[in-house]
Amino acid sequence: MQPDLAGGGGRVIVNLFADDAWLIDRHAPELLVFHQDSGFKYEVMDLREHDSKNIVKVLYIGNPADLKETAANLEREFGDSLYVTYPLPDCLEVTTLNVSKGRALRFVLDRLDADTAQCIAFGDNMNDIDLLETAGHPFMMNNANPDLIKRLPDVPRIGNNFEAGVAHQLRKLFCIHDGQISSKYKASRRYSGRGPPPKAAGPTHGCVALSATPQPLW
Repeated sequence: MQPDLAGGGGRVIVNLFADDAWLIDRHAPELLVFHQDSGFKYEVMDLREHDSKNIVKVLYIGNPADLKETAANLEREFGDSLYVTYPLPDCLEVTTLNVSKGRALRFVLDRLDADTAQCIAFGDNMNDIDLLETAGHPFMMNNANPDLIKRLPDVPRIGNNFEAGVAHQLRKLFCIHDGQISSKYKASRRYSGRGPPPKAAGPTHGCVALSATPQPLW
């Protein structure tokens, strides 16, 4: 592990993620609020002592100028052998080239034997690019990263993520109106298990890929 690749003269927080572990180079209690439901917590350690085995993602957190320096350091050291993207303006995410949301979506579609035309995807930041490019019906949040809007200008924009934009769009797509949700819920509660279950509005097969992010730390 080379934590010295982080720019900003030590201001950038370095995180390593394994399947069941979150390692960090300093205490950052403000990050725990994003994991309060899951209870996932970090372990502080000197990352220079880590052997880098079983690490699936590196996440750098800092101001955009420092992260730009970090990205330049990574490109100089590793060339184009990494997948580097911004899930938020203050977060720089690094994985191997074969790991991304779009590749994950293609894997799921293959397992479901479903076509991309049967898939709806929602995104709001730069790490959603290949997700939105893969789905047959992509949508972008109205408060999406301006760079994402410039990169994918033809993707339809919907409401803001902090105003339940995804929920409103899904209700529109599946023709769900006020009162239908509660009646379908009551019907499902009455279902005895004999015969076919109550039908829901909209298509019965497909895939919905969601990507929603909290507000930046800085």
